[in-house]
Amino acid sequence: MTSNYQLAVAKLSETEGISRTDVVDKVKHHIVNGAWEDQRKGLVNALYGSEIDGKVIDRRRLGSLVDSAIKYIDYQFERKMKRTLEY
Repeated sequence: MTSNYQLAVAKLSETEGISRTDVVDKVKHHIVNGAWEDQRKGLVNALYGSEIDGKVIDRRRLGSLVDSAIKYIDYQFERKMKRTLEY
């Protein structure tokens, strides 16, 4: 679970418009002060407000991106992300 979470943070923070430092700081705060089991929600909240391709993405789609980052290898994740951002 921790490896998957770190992988999702790494993949999503490489996206243009997302500050890895900001995301990591927000995620650390969530993990320290929140429930360990609720990592996904913390990551979605940390990403919310960041612009991806010039757009602020809603939480539902961010959740989908986090799930895709965990589930798929890099090139598959990039395709899933492109599809998610097209809407």
